Amino acid sequence: MNETMNEKVHEELQAVHFGEEPPEIMETNDLPKIISQSKKVFIDVGASVGEYTKAFMDLRPDCEIISVDADAQRFVQLEQNVERWRGMLSDVNDANVKLVFGALSDVEGELCFSVNDKGTSGSLSPTPLAEEWRQVSISAYRLDDIVQSHNHVFVKMDIEGGEYSCLLGAQKLLAGIDNDFQMELHYWGDETKGTGVRDVLNIFQQHGYGVKKYHRHYFFSKSIPISKIKINMIVLQYSLYPLKQKLEFGVISPLTKPLFAFLRAIYRRI
Repeated sequence: MNETMNEKVHEELQAVHFGEEPPEIMETNDLPKIISQSKKVFIDVGASVGEYTKAFMDLRPDCEIISVDADAQRFVQLEQNVERWRGMLSDVNDANVKLVFGALSDVEGELCFSVNDKGTSGSLSPTPLAEEWRQVSISAYRLDDIVQSHNHVFVKMDIEGGEYSCLLGAQKLLAGIDNDFQMELHYWGDETKGTGVRDVLNIFQQHGYGVKKYHRHYFFSKSIPISKIKINMIVLQYSLYPLKQKLEFGVISPLTKPLFAFLRAIYRRI
């Protein structure tokens, strides 16, 4: 890992994720509502600078925590943050928190990863979130291989479109007992595989998972499998996201707002 820490980006990320209104504050505050006491392992996939890792450490310091990120600048900051948090929590020791630098995919080895120097999250392929990207080579692992137990695991995943490849490498976890996934989906998907939101939802359906909306994310657990109607509705919503963004920036008419309200209302009833 030969990236140097950009101090300006470091300060901005720290202020965003641990300021007065962190972007995931609703999700992290409500974690006790969706995490059962039976969980033994927490995996933070796309940990960034550690917003969820800190929440897991505060919530269940007795459990094993594995935090993974492939963005070198964020990982350096994650290491620094976790070291500081360990000093603040006397019952959290080195054995409880494991940090993994690399991408999670369906194969092990080296792969290309898109990064930028503006603080935007990296990804397996360039995303619409930034204009300038450069490619770096990083280590890739399978999610199944970084954890010893494949039962009673809670996985949080936010990896900017790389969800499908990651899930292909998590077949043991998907088939395991009492495993839940909290995920942010991304409409642009993974250009390297030509996959998108539908492919991710299909994997969960095939393994018998149901889905619930969890603030801006989705919560997957073993229950009644996701229906095709619900899959189609979620895919439709994400296909309209580029239009929604133009609406928010005033590029298109605000008359489009009722369409999104209508779709959300239908989705909640499915």
